[in-house]
Amino acid sequence: LGLAACMVKTWTVKSKGRKATYLRREPTQDHSTANVVKLVKNGDTVTGEFMYIRRASREVGFIKVRHLEPQHGSSYRVRNADSSATTLVRKQPNEALGESNTVCYAAEGELVSGEFLFVKHKEEKRGGYMKLGHLRPKKGEERDPAAALAAFDGATAAQRWAVLDAVHDGAWLRREPTSDRSSRNIVCLVPNGSVVAGEFVHVRRATGEAGFLRFRDLEQLSPKAWRVRSSEGLAATALRRAPRPASE
Repeated sequence: LGLAACMVKTWTVKSKGRKATYLRREPTQDHSTANVVKLVKNGDTVTGEFMYIRRASREVGFIKVRHLEPQHGSSYRVRNADSSATTLVRKQPNEALGESNTVCYAAEGELVSGEFLFVKHKEEKRGGYMKLGHLRPKKGEERDPAAALAAFDGATAAQRWAVLDAVHDGAWLRREPTSDRSSRNIVCLVPNGSVVAGEFVHVRRATGEAGFLRFRDLEQLSPKAWRVRSSEGLAATALRRAPRPASE
């Protein structure tokens, strides 16, 4: 379907081998009368953009389908369409932000499983769940390439990151980009799960010169090695003295 490349909100029901598809109350395989709201005929349209997913850590929630790249079966890879390093997993399938609607943040490239999209049908105001495999993007709703680039430029202005240290309870926020963990250099400990914003990486060239490059202009080769890849297709990329745009 090329889900990661589009911003689909309207879908056409198209179930192979059947004339209709179940609209379910809960995102489960149960198709008994207790869980089925109604049968939606092929050709009907529904609207929805939130996929019900499960992480390897067993956390469940909703991710916008445009941030998911199909792998195989019910497996998807998180590929944030706005180029953010993390993607919000919501408690409820709506646009609400904040702690009350946040389960966690999924990391870029993370594998999740899912099969059901929360949708609304014109005859059912409350909505329900349909298998994504029985839906097709409505013609004309695919993302325009120019709009995609505009969204990318806007999103990378302040990238968001979730703190995830597999060994410790959090990560040190330092005054200077060094390994020094003394009280002189440590601002505080940022707990796992916290969200921070930033777009500049402190780097050192083979010549010994050090400075800051935008994250989007780097391609990671190993935990500490990067290759410069200008996101704008330029032959050279500015190495800044300070982690801020040149215009400031």
